[in-house]
Amino acid sequence: MLRKLILSFLLYSTSILLFAQDTQSFSKDNIRFEMPSSWVVQDIPPYYILVSEQAKPELSVLTTFDVEIDSTFSNLDSFCTDYESRLAESEVFLNFYVVTKKTVDFHGMVATEYHCSATLSQLPMEWKSVVFVKDGKTYKLSTAALMGQFRKQKQVTDLIFDTFEID
Repeated sequence: MLRKLILSFLLYSTSILLFAQDTQSFSKDNIRFEMPSSWVVQDIPPYYILVSEQAKPELSVLTTFDVEIDSTFSNLDSFCTDYESRLAESEVFLNFYVVTKKTVDFHGMVATEYHCSATLSQLPMEWKSVVFVKDGKTYKLSTAALMGQFRKQKQVTDLIFDTFEID
């Protein structure tokens, strides 16, 4: 038990130090979160919010964080059924697979958390999505990266999810 507490404290401390050293606040309308200061805001429709690592000189796939807001679905289960169906039937996401799907508490709201994988333009991708309903709108927050890079970026992307606020 003591060993678990010490390990948890060390992981938490390392996360806070790593993230606190080099962050910037992002805000749009009633949404706020912290992200690495080296990340940039992308203006790519249809994303409501899309931020990513800064492009590198060599060809690479960037780690991203995006927010989608849907006013058509006010029921979490209906949105999730549609979300899974759209991805499974997509010609863009080949070999779509739901690795895990679970109900979670996201900042006091009931949410569905996905961990998925697919091939996108011949590149193996992984992503985490958290879906919840607030004030009659469905919000989907997602972070994505190349398979293999996804876990390396987990500490940063988890902290973006952790600092996410919506009024």
